[in-house]
Amino acid sequence: MAFAAGAKKPVKAPVTAPAAPAEANEPEAAPEAPAAPAPKRPIIAPGTKVEELPKVVTPSPEEAAKMAAPAKDEPPPPPPEFQGMPVVAQPEAAAAPRAPIAEPAEARSSVRVDDFQYVYSVKPGRPKANTPVELVWKIQEILHIPDPFLGDRKPATGLKLVATVSGPEKARTFEVHRVGTASSGMYGIHFTPGTTGAYEIQLARADGKSGHKVKFMAYVGVEPPAMNSSARGVNDRAEELVAGKGPSDRDIDGVMKELGKRWMALERAAGTPQAQGAVEAVREQVAKIAGKAPERHLAHAIEFDDLAKLLADRAGSLTGDAPRAAALNTLQEVQEQACLRCHVRFRFGLAESVRAWPAFEEKKDLDQPSARERAPRGRGPVAPR
Repeated sequence: MAFAAGAKKPVKAPVTAPAAPAEANEPEAAPEAPAAPAPKRPIIAPGTKVEELPKVVTPSPEEAAKMAAPAKDEPPPPPPEFQGMPVVAQPEAAAAPRAPIAEPAEARSSVRVDDFQYVYSVKPGRPKANTPVELVWKIQEILHIPDPFLGDRKPATGLKLVATVSGPEKARTFEVHRVGTASSGMYGIHFTPGTTGAYEIQLARADGKSGHKVKFMAYVGVEPPAMNSSARGVNDRAEELVAGKGPSDRDIDGVMKELGKRWMALERAAGTPQAQGAVEAVREQVAKIAGKAPERHLAHAIEFDDLAKLLADRAGSLTGDAPRAAALNTLQEVQEQACLRCHVRFRFGLAESVRAWPAFEEKKDLDQPSARERAPRGRGPVAPR
């Protein structure tokens, strides 16, 4: 066969033998998996310390079953990757409910009227008949624009108020006196209820003008009614009972404060079957005075202890079976011969010596009274009606 010049000859494919047919029962071979690449070694700069990763601990089947179903009283164990790390403290169990306060020192509540908040305190919290009661108000003005220093509450200072107490007894009006410093916004009165029952205290301005006219209650010898939560305002607070700390015998201030309470209790109990117990309570407190001279009179501690012994001797003359008139006369004599003598020398610092009592020479350079002694005191009822 002839080909034209420049033409290429056709190329024939190689002849191969036909493949043998595969048997029907022989499975086909699986393709080979690609080989895993060789791990590359990280490039580390010279001098660099390599931190080893924590080893992952595979738990045993028993541990895995325990982890899946932990005990009810035990917290579940941490995951394996967190084992060995500090354990986070578990929250403490809820505190047991507090026992009711039998003799609260204070009952405190709060009410908002107009733009003023009144925090009202009754001391003691559950007053009794024929026992002095202290009523204290902390009055604060609610600021619509908070003050950068005071916040949204500003103490109401310089108020002239009166409180009218009515209820089971004839109404009496008391002048409300300031409590604490002039900037505290606290005011209060003292009164002695003569019987049990619910007393109403009407607060008002002394000049009769509108404002600060708020009504409060004091329950003497009876339990106050439960207040419905729906009857309270947003800023009102239900009654809260505050437990008393008890008398302090560490210094002369605490001892004398408790002695004053027991002395007044003896005056009220004079001529009654309770007088003997009141006499013993006074003697017990008088015995705690010795050895507690005021700090500013420590140089005259011996003289102070002599006067404390004198008071203890005079208190020994008190009896619980004396008639009321005789018992009150004895109390008056003890006050004049022992109490007032010590007060002139050590409380008020009016004399250098009281050895010739009741005569004494007035001290030339009088001691300046403390801030508490300079605080104004209430004058009691001013307009009974």
